[in-house]
Amino acid sequence: MKWEMIFLRSYNKLMSDFIKEEYANEEEEYNLFLYENTALDIEENYKIDKPTELSYQEFLEEILSTFDLIEVGLQDENTVYKLTLSLVSFTFRYLRENFYFDKETYWLWDRLYNQYKDKNHDYRNSAEKGLKIDGRFSFKNKIQDKISRLYSYYYNDGISVDEEKLDDTLKDLINYSMIFIIWYKKGMPRYE
Repeated sequence: MKWEMIFLRSYNKLMSDFIKEEYANEEEEYNLFLYENTALDIEENYKIDKPTELSYQEFLEEILSTFDLIEVGLQDENTVYKLTLSLVSFTFRYLRENFYFDKETYWLWDRLYNQYKDKNHDYRNSAEKGLKIDGRFSFKNKIQDKISRLYSYYYNDGISVDEEKLDDTLKDLINYSMIFIIWYKKGMPRYE
């Protein structure tokens, strides 16, 4: 019992330190720089202007199969990284084609970038902090929640919370994926 209390105190201290940790301006600027570079890399290396021409159900199946591959590949960071780039590009294409078809690619990237910037600032970079504690498993849990929500739209004919629109969930899926990509590009730092 005594050892369990010592362990719990140590773990609680780690969690409280994690929650209180500052999101320094330099780190924020570097994350934003990496976000912009990743968006440019995706534009250059994936055909994001090419329409997906998929029904919502087909899109969900494609997303789910990519998620399954990510889960299977969790032991290999490079595999997860490449699959995540693919997930972002595919989701971006679907989002643009079905919700922002009248907008230019740069307009949607700008919107996603600003959402990432604002939320990451407001949450003090908590998603990346989770990666520093739990690694790729933290990312898997975040995107699993978003993919589950996407399925809820389809199987429940919508969801109960009106403020959570389908396009918002797609944007969240992209930005959580971008957080993982940024963490990966930073060398996957972990708390010791």
